[in-house]
Order: sequence, then structure tokens, then C-alpha cells
Amino acid sequence: PGHAGPRAAAAGPDPELFAARVQVIRRNMPISMLSLVANGLVLAYVLWPIQPREPLLLWLGTLIGITALRALQFRSVPEAAASAASLRAWTQAFLGTTLLSGTVWGAVGLVVPTSTATQQVFIAFLTGGLAAGVVGAYCALPWLPQAFIVPATGLVALGLLWHGGELSLVMAAMVALFGVLLAVMARGLHGTILAALRLRTENRDLVTYLTEAKAGAERLNEELKQEIAERRQAEQALRESEERFRGLVESATDGIGFTFEGRIYYANQAALDLIGYPAEEVLGMPIERFLAATTLSKDQIYQRYLDRMSGKEVPRQYETQMVRKDGTVVDVMFSNSLVSLDGRKGVMSLVKDITERKKAEQELRVAKDTAEEATRLKDQFVSLL
Repeated sequence: PGHAGPRAAAAGPDPELFAARVQVIRRNMPISMLSLVANGLVLAYVLWPIQPREPLLLWLGTLIGITALRALQFRSVPEAAASAASLRAWTQAFLGTTLLSGTVWGAVGLVVPTSTATQQVFIAFLTGGLAAGVVGAYCALPWLPQAFIVPATGLVALGLLWHGGELSLVMAAMVALFGVLLAVMARGLHGTILAALRLRTENRDLVTYLTEAKAGAERLNEELKQEIAERRQAEQALRESEERFRGLVESATDGIGFTFEGRIYYANQAALDLIGYPAEEVLGMPIERFLAATTLSKDQIYQRYLDRMSGKEVPRQYETQMVRKDGTVVDVMFSNSLVSLDGRKGVMSLVKDITERKKAEQELRVAKDTAEEATRLKDQFVSLL
């Protein structure tokens, strides 16, 4: 579509791409119109003292009037979401005013007699600058830059030829050649801009997806940072809690131990002192290794452990005996509770040395038996009397 006529280009198969091209023209219109009026005022200011004022004012007024009309067209540019028919109608109307604007500018060489070489060079210079600016501003639509370049440079060259002279002939040829080069460059630049707009339009979904993905990734990253911060705080709190718990456990006067899968996972110093073993000979060993077969057998105690782990109701406390490393037997009371660590169920045991209590109970029983025997003997003696 970059090399077709303006009507064919306006009716191209991609309305979204055509609307994007119109919006490019719309963005460039203000600076282009201001540049045209500013150059016209400069030219009128330079020619004012030495040229007839009536034709100069007529030319300048016509140029400003056409620019005002184009300003109204700027205000009426359809939005990007407008229909293809309204975009085509606006483009054709703007093509007409662009052609008219180029014609009025080029007519300055015919309306205003330029007798000096300096004036002719100045007009040629301004015309070339305006034509080059139009290429950059309007090349998003095909033939739109040429609508200004061809009449502007052509009429200026014709005016130079009309005034005659060798210098005028050379300058006319240069202006005409410059106009042809700009027209060719406009076609090439149009193809480049068209390819860029087509790429942007075709990749819009991809850009939208990547933008959303980036936003999602940034949101997840922030959530992850927050989660990491919360986890660190939780880990710090857990470490502090573990340290406090370990401090309480280690300073306890009664033995405390944790058993998982029937094996000792942890034992505090009081528990180790109770059985006389160092930690490396206790951790990882089955609990029944340190039990004496007394009131409750090792099998009974182990069965109670299995029943407790399976959720059955079993006595929480029981008395038994443990064998110290030196072979002596110590009386103990176990108080057991279920615990969970890293998803594993286990038992926390509070082990209390009741040896002295047992001795006292035994001594009390012996004293009681002795007293009862003494009472019996006393009763017999009294009955004999």
C-alpha cells in the first residue's frame, strides 16, 4: 500500500493500521502548520521593503487562510476507533488542503517579482527547508508529502525560469532536482514507517501479554518478598521460641525426652544424668533398651507407646524402672504427651526420679507391718493374762 494512490491506500485492508497512520499525521500537524506560517511571515518580512505590498499581502493572507482551514481539519481528526469511512473522508480532505498549501507557497515566485539573486536564493532556501520538513511530518500516508513538495518546488522553479538569467536557470534546476529527491525519499520513508506501525499493530497482543506478564511477575515478586520477610520473621520467632524452650528444658530438674518412631530423639541433661549415659549413647536408641522388666514389661511399655501413637486411650502416667549404665536400677514415673514435629508424631516424656519416694513408701510399709505385728503380739499377751 505504500506505493499505491491515495484513494487506494485509504481503502487498505487493515483499518487499525490505517488509523494508526492518521494519528501519526495528527501528532505532526501543529508543528508543520506553525512552521509554514512562520516561514511565510519571515519571507514577507524580508520582501516587504523591496517588493509591491499588495501581491505580497494577498499571498500571505491566502497562505494564512489555508493554514487556518488546516487547523480546523486538525480539530476534526477522527479518533483511532473511528470508522474506516470517516478516516478515508478526512484523509482525502487533508490531501486536498495539503496540495492547495503547496501550490500557494510555490506561487510566491510568480505573484511576487523577485529581481535579485539574493531574493531568489532566499525563496529557494525556505522552500527546500519546508519541503524537507513535510517529508518527516506527513510520510505516514502515501502521496501526502508529494502533494506539498511537487507544487511548491515546481512552481518556485517555474518562477525562477520565468525571471530568466543563467543563475535563475541553475537555481530552478536545483530546486526541481531537490523536489524530486525529496519525493523519492518520502516514498522510502513511508515504507519504513508503515513497516514499523504494522509491526507495532501486529505485536500489540504480544506486547499486552508481555506487559501483563511483567506486571504479574512484579506483583508475584513483591508477594514473594513479603512472604520471605514473613517467613524470616516466623523463623526468627521460632528460633527464639526454640531457644527459650530449650533453655527451660535444659534447666529442668526432671528428665525430659522426645521419642519418634520408638527411638529417642532428644533427652535433656537431667534425663541423661538419671540413667548415667552420655547423649551420643542415648540418641537414636530404642527407649526399651533403658527399661527394666519390672511392674510393666518392656513389651507392655512399647505397646502402650504404639497405642498412644494410634490415638487409643492409654494411661498418661505410669511407674516403672530404668537401668543405669552402671547396672543399678532407678525407680521412675513417666508422664507422656503426644507431640508433632515436622509432620511426624511423637511422644514427649517427663521422667521423674521416684527412688527416694519408693524407699520411703517401702520403709513406711515395713514400719506399718512392724506396728501391726507388735499390736498383734500385744493382744495375744493380754489375752493370755
